[in-house]
Amino acid sequence: MELDTTKYQAQMRALLQEMPQVFAAEVLMVEARELIKRVLSFLPPKTRSQGRSAVKRDIDRTMQGLDASTFTDPTIRKIILSGDVAAIQRLVDVSPKYAGMVVALFDSALHTSKRSRYGRVAATNKPALVPQPTMVKNYTTSVQNRVGLLKSGYAPAAASLGLALPAWVRSHGSGLGGYDLKVTSAAGTQMLTITHRSGKWPDHRRTIQDALGYRVEAMKKKVALYTAGKWVNLGGTIGRVGG
Repeated sequence: MELDTTKYQAQMRALLQEMPQVFAAEVLMVEARELIKRVLSFLPPKTRSQGRSAVKRDIDRTMQGLDASTFTDPTIRKIILSGDVAAIQRLVDVSPKYAGMVVALFDSALHTSKRSRYGRVAATNKPALVPQPTMVKNYTTSVQNRVGLLKSGYAPAAASLGLALPAWVRSHGSGLGGYDLKVTSAAGTQMLTITHRSGKWPDHRRTIQDALGYRVEAMKKKVALYTAGKWVNLGGTIGRVGG
């Protein structure tokens, strides 16, 4: 993923030049924390329940379990449990409840092949009728358990910067990201590296660019206040620095 950080870096340098040298590392960490906080607020889902609901909704749009135990006729139960797709289809074709539905054995591709580049399934998609309801349920649970994986790529950065992540994000561990901060002086080297390896989301780059742009404007305000001799809230333990 290629990002345009030109404006962000330039504004960071402008902010650091206005600050006492002793604050260089902390100013950089404060800004890094605010940037990551902004990125995380933009990334989906907002909550675990929201993410799990979205997953179930999309899978339901691609497959529906046909449970033999819900039928009282032993002959019908036997046919469904047989896994004979053609025989089950003949039953389905004469049932108004399942009008127009196509029978298929469980395959995760029933779901994955219907997802858009954003991982979503169109509401107009007609689900397949799967005579293996337990497999459908288990698959749904396994995909729901991935909720928070995208955000977890920022776990190392969040931990180093003092940002608290919810348990459903932390549960994925910190192996999908990295964080490194190096500062020699306000006028010397300032390097911040954040690595994210927890998946490809089409809007990820735009999300980060939007967050960078937001922080550029915030830093501009800080510089303007500082140069005007006004009080500036830099966050963290820096407190208020100004004239």
